[in-house]
Amino acid sequence: MELTDISKYKDKVLNINIAIIILAMIITYNIYKRQTAILKSLKQQIDIETKKNDALSNIDQLEKRINAYKNYLGKKDLSLIIARIDGLAKDSNIKIFSFTPQPARDYPVYIKYPFSLTIAAKDYRCLSEFISKIEDSPDIYMVDSISIKSLYLEQKEEALTNKIGADLVISTIVFKG
Repeated sequence: MELTDISKYKDKVLNINIAIIILAMIITYNIYKRQTAILKSLKQQIDIETKKNDALSNIDQLEKRINAYKNYLGKKDLSLIIARIDGLAKDSNIKIFSFTPQPARDYPVYIKYPFSLTIAAKDYRCLSEFISKIEDSPDIYMVDSISIKSLYLEQKEEALTNKIGADLVISTIVFKG
């Protein structure tokens, strides 16, 4: 083989080399594209898993708080409720005439214990102070209903020390264990 023979194949070899380089670039580009798509998918999965972990962490914190409330509310001694409400009434210059437990209402997560009260107060300020103390109590009482009436007609001959009467329904809740 002489130089003339090599120059004859020189163009063919050059074209084959260019074709191989172009083919290698196409294959490389396809591999790069596929790997980029996989990398993008993995980053999305990481983001999703991170969000799931954050949500699970929040759920765990909320569950701990709920359990703390359950422990606090579940340990109520219902026999002490009368004494606590009576103490709040005395602090507010309220006279309790009757304190009647009502049937408990059972809900899926807690039990609601309502109590019916008939009270007397010398003025609206004492009545509102009593209601505020009940609703601000750390023992969690709720005033479900109230009916206010004048006691002028009922105390015709007596000195009018208590001018306002009220019928209340107060309830408290206990979480189920």
